[in-house]
Amino acid sequence: MAFKHLQSLGKYVKLRKKFKGKKKYYMTEKSDFNMTPIDLWERISNDNIQNKKVFDVFISHSLINKDIVNKVIKSLNNQNLNAYCDWLSDNDFLKRKLVSDYTKMVLKKRLEQSKSLLLLKSNESLNSEFELDYFKSLEKPIYYIGLDDCKNNRLNSYEKLDYNFDEYYISKLNIKSENN
Repeated sequence: MAFKHLQSLGKYVKLRKKFKGKKKYYMTEKSDFNMTPIDLWERISNDNIQNKKVFDVFISHSLINKDIVNKVIKSLNNQNLNAYCDWLSDNDFLKRKLVSDYTKMVLKKRLEQSKSLLLLKSNESLNSEFELDYFKSLEKPIYYIGLDDCKNNRLNSYEKLDYNFDEYYISKLNIKSENN
């Protein structure tokens, strides 16, 4: 305030470098954003904005296929679809080293908030069928993209999508986004 007043009088005023005076709290504030799945579950449970989110597609995959997951998400976004991927959408809360029962509870809620499930089918992704089983119980559409020659007769009842990895385009995905 004094600085601006002196300037308004036409006086030469210079701010001191490395000011040693009284510091405000916000000048020294440091925050640690160490969140866990429990914190996210509490936010979802307490009618927070986390509870109101809606996703067009829940992507079920193996972390080994993360490069392909990024391409698929880019393709879905280009089609104005909102995709959920645990390690991208909730990356501050869902960390691989903090997996717990709360992680499963959060994933169940995210599955409920999703209109459809897209399985990136590979030998690795079929090791955990929790998401597939739970989503089937919700009676919502399930699609899959075959990434390798994985054989699983269980997937015959779901719709296979064609994916062009060069053009980042997924065909036949009949999901209406809230934005359309």
